[in-house]
Formats: sequence, structure tokens, C-alpha cells
Amino acid sequence: PPLPITESEFEYADSIPLLSLDPLPRAPPVPNLPRTGFCFWSFDKKTRVLLANFRRPSGDVVVSREDEIFLLRMMERDDITVISEGLVDDLDPTRWDLDFIKGCSGDEFYHK
Repeated sequence: PPLPITESEFEYADSIPLLSLDPLPRAPPVPNLPRTGFCFWSFDKKTRVLLANFRRPSGDVVVSREDEIFLLRMMERDDITVISEGLVDDLDPTRWDLDFIKGCSGDEFYHK
């Protein structure tokens, strides 16, 4: 449980001036979702979460060029959260090694 707040802490909190902040600008709409048949896309307007499910009923993962471009464009946005399923299903576990990644990209590897 949280510690009790003392009277002096209440007095200090009351002495801090409140900032008047402008509201955030309205987020731009998400473009129409691709309908390639290879990826199932869904977007929740309330939570602003975009889900990309690349797993097909057969278990195969196919990424069309249209789906790839849309995914990368949505990942560049800072007003939505993108969750993808299936893209790492067939990755070679030996490549999930820091030495391997460092050998490919040097000391500067990060996601912008």
C-alpha cells in the first residue's frame, strides 16, 4: 500500500502553480486498411491500436508488397500502436544473438 501523505506534503503540493496546457491536436485518420488476402488488418479507434495478422489458416506467412508498405508507414506514426503477428515465426534462433546482430549492423542498431 502507498505511504500516507503528510500535511507538509499536501501544503507543498498546493503551492505548486498549475500549468495551462493546450489540448493535443486531433490525430489524423488511419488510411483504409489493405485487403490483399495475405494479412488481416484491424484498427481499434478507441485505443488506436492497429493489428496486422500475417498468419494464414495454412500456417504460412506471406507478406505482400502492399501489406509491407502499409505496415512500415504505420510504424512511422507516433499516434498509433502497431502490433504484428506472424512476422517472426520462422526466424532462425541462431540469429537472435547480440554478436550476430552486432556483426551485421555494428554498434549502432536501434529502431527509430
